[in-house]
Amino acid sequence: MDDARKRIADVMRHDQGRILSVLVGNLRDFDLAEESLAEAIESALVDWARNGPPDRPRAWLIRVARRKAIDRIRRQGRFAERLPDLELLAQADQETACGEQPEIPDTRLALIFACCHPLLSQKSQIALTLRTVCGLSTEEVARAFLDTEVAMGQRLSRAKAKLRQADTGFEVPGPEEWCARLSAVLAVIWQVYTTCYNHADPADRRSADLCDEAIYLSKLLFGMLPDEDEARGLLALLLFIDSRRAARVTPDGRAIRLPEQDQALWDGDKIAAGFELAAGLRSPRENGAFALQARINAEHLRHGPGGTRWRTVLALYDLLYERMPTPVIELNRIVAMAEIEGPCAGLAALAGLEDRLSRYFSFHAARADLLGRSGAIDKARKAYDTAIALASSPADARLLQDLRDQLGP
Repeated sequence: MDDARKRIADVMRHDQGRILSVLVGNLRDFDLAEESLAEAIESALVDWARNGPPDRPRAWLIRVARRKAIDRIRRQGRFAERLPDLELLAQADQETACGEQPEIPDTRLALIFACCHPLLSQKSQIALTLRTVCGLSTEEVARAFLDTEVAMGQRLSRAKAKLRQADTGFEVPGPEEWCARLSAVLAVIWQVYTTCYNHADPADRRSADLCDEAIYLSKLLFGMLPDEDEARGLLALLLFIDSRRAARVTPDGRAIRLPEQDQALWDGDKIAAGFELAAGLRSPRENGAFALQARINAEHLRHGPGGTRWRTVLALYDLLYERMPTPVIELNRIVAMAEIEGPCAGLAALAGLEDRLSRYFSFHAARADLLGRSGAIDKARKAYDTAIALASSPADARLLQDLRDQLGP
């Protein structure tokens, strides 16, 4: 039984999102998909302990979950109502048994398009994707949005109910609707990546797998819509960021700032692929938010950490702020400006953001850095203390503590 539990845990860690994507696509009911998968896992515990794991465990779980769903529909007295769906389920079950299972990653991307229904707010679209397509728990999704688990559970339930009540809520949109939902799908893939990149232990294999999956989905999306500048920009941006993943944290768990990273650990192939994609972007004035962020990352990489052309970066942030006038973008713009005009100018500009970013650790970290560079050591220490208390990960907290210690007397 212990071996079966371990094998099932491995499958679910790597494939839960993929399995749920297939089931939701078949059943057009999120709750039924999750409940049927839970029953299939219970069956697997008994069957795999007695007979050993099957050759294709993922396909086994999908097939059994479909049959559990059929049983549930029958028990609920909805057989006639769901007869067309049951016929499709039986056909899909036969195809799986014959090895004719559709490509699951494409199914996942299709489900993201379905989750990005215009009936839902963007926050609900992202949360539903993280929960269903990526297999994150409700608690993990809540943590990504700084919500309580109860509040996030209620949000997810409302989103599922809206899609269930909509005439075409669970339908995967056709090509004619792709562009209308593109911005939401891009935002979802970006949130999937950053949630796993920023809020999880870098040594966590599941986190790394989801980062890889986000990049893969972005590649699929760009392949579907190669003429869409923002799809190109998102893929380039993800490749640039991910190229530095191995260099971002020390072996003892301290985050490393970009100028101090070991460039030998950077992935040159991803950087080259990112530059090739960025070269195909339209002019900066025509770029959207993801394309501009890709250009900014390219500037940090093109001449090495010490050779960043800060005036170019600032000009790009000015354009980005026009597209996304958020306090976080303004913070990044001010940090770039301070590299040109000095820490005192940066501190003066930061004063206007304090109320809006009082709970954002990066604001206090940036302020602490500028205070230290301007010679206000005591104020810098206090700002670092606030940033450490608000840090989103232990790795960031350790870096901030080291920077505080380096201030000296």
